[in-house]
Amino acid sequence: MTPIVPYVYLYYGSPTRQGDPVFDTIYTGHSFNSSNATRDVNAADLNADGLLDLIVLSYSSNPAKYYVLIQKPDGSFGDHTTYSTNNYSGSKYFLDDVNNDGAPDLITRYNYPSRVGVQINYGLGNFPNPTYYSVTNYNNRIATGDVDSDGDIDIVATSGNSSLSANRISILKNNGNGTFASQITMTQSNMPGSYIHLNDIDKDGDLDMVLQGNSSFGGSPKIIVYKNDSFGAFTEFTSYVNDSRYGVNRDFDGDNFNDLITFDNYNNNPNYAKFWKGSGDGNFNSGITIDTMFYGPVGDIDGDNDFDVFGYCRKESDNYVANLYFNDGNAQFSRSPVGRVTGSSLILCDIDNDGDLDLPYITVDNKVCIALNKPEKLYLISPRGTDEWIK
Repeated sequence: MTPIVPYVYLYYGSPTRQGDPVFDTIYTGHSFNSSNATRDVNAADLNADGLLDLIVLSYSSNPAKYYVLIQKPDGSFGDHTTYSTNNYSGSKYFLDDVNNDGAPDLITRYNYPSRVGVQINYGLGNFPNPTYYSVTNYNNRIATGDVDSDGDIDIVATSGNSSLSANRISILKNNGNGTFASQITMTQSNMPGSYIHLNDIDKDGDLDMVLQGNSSFGGSPKIIVYKNDSFGAFTEFTSYVNDSRYGVNRDFDGDNFNDLITFDNYNNNPNYAKFWKGSGDGNFNSGITIDTMFYGPVGDIDGDNDFDVFGYCRKESDNYVANLYFNDGNAQFSRSPVGRVTGSSLILCDIDNDGDLDLPYITVDNKVCIALNKPEKLYLISPRGTDEWIK
């Protein structure tokens, strides 16, 4: 059976309108806590009405909470529904369809006690109590994808133990109905893991794994590439020492090989993003610096069939500042003279169904806002009424 290609709601989009983006910000009417604790926003059609809804994760209390914002036909968002994670450490999540019913389900990782929570969405945008699955100790990150090529979504989790030899990768294989078998563990090469990419990096039709982490607990960052045997058994192929624990794995230069952009967040000031060209056999060429950048979503922002980057610095004057970088199709990135947003947790998606990518994000005072990509607008107005475009 042909494996499912992983669909990541944060990054993928199919814009149909070409041209340089211009944005107009709208405030959704939702703000969560004043302690600067809101962390993540994501978008998906949660209730099967053809409109993208928003889900926000906040660390404002213990336990952390999810807030679901359902979009109305007029583009506004109604009262939010709150779900508790039952644990403060429930700090990262994925939306993916684990039971093949067409509705995105909620998968949450918990660091301690180390487990994964799965909440099935039956197409109404509601998430019942989670089913928990044990994974390797101090779970640092999860990823979803069809690793065993059987047509359903599996879960992979990494650990962040201070004892290097105790680190393991856990694989939860889907039983075909949204439930999962007990974890299968494999060595994590004596490295605490921070980020996982599941993608076909050697063009053999299955999902391989790129793991980013530290060469030691608190040590310098490292990349390890694992190849898949098509049935979910991974073998270490190669590794690289680098300056980043996070990144994005896509084909950035149009050669049909998956590349890697890494974002430096390892005690360096300034932070740099680098482009690693994939060779199609599992190897990556040495990273080429793009610009100072801490992290950011990627997507075809200008509709020219390549992946651009909306990358933000760690902090400027205590605020996250994001800048737009256009891709020329060959992974040569240029910073836009007019693209600048103050906020965090940026994602790219077509929230208003008009054929281009918009930018939901969270302001520094925890307002959930959307920068709508509108061709008739000339600049971006912030919720405070100030001009946030660089003229």
